[in-house]
Amino acid sequence: MSPHRPLGPVHGDPSPTGPLPSASGGRPPKICIYPGCERAAVPAHLLGGPQPSFCDLEEHNALTAHQERQRLAAQQRSKEGVGDGE
Repeated sequence: MSPHRPLGPVHGDPSPTGPLPSASGGRPPKICIYPGCERAAVPAHLLGGPQPSFCDLEEHNALTAHQERQRLAAQQRSKEGVGDGE
């Protein structure tokens, strides 16, 4: 037996994580969910877990996306004249 054992599972797979998920798995690339952003979302972590919903811009995150949706909704209401109190 070699002093350097493979990192893979016991069944002999030498790769530490198995096959990597591919973006070409028949699905289109996931797009950032920040309002108005059309950049691709950050890929999933190599060790697993779900793919993030936002791109690599630091300011695109759940909090700022919520704030932007609220701002856009308020802007739309003001354009429609809703909430004028008249």
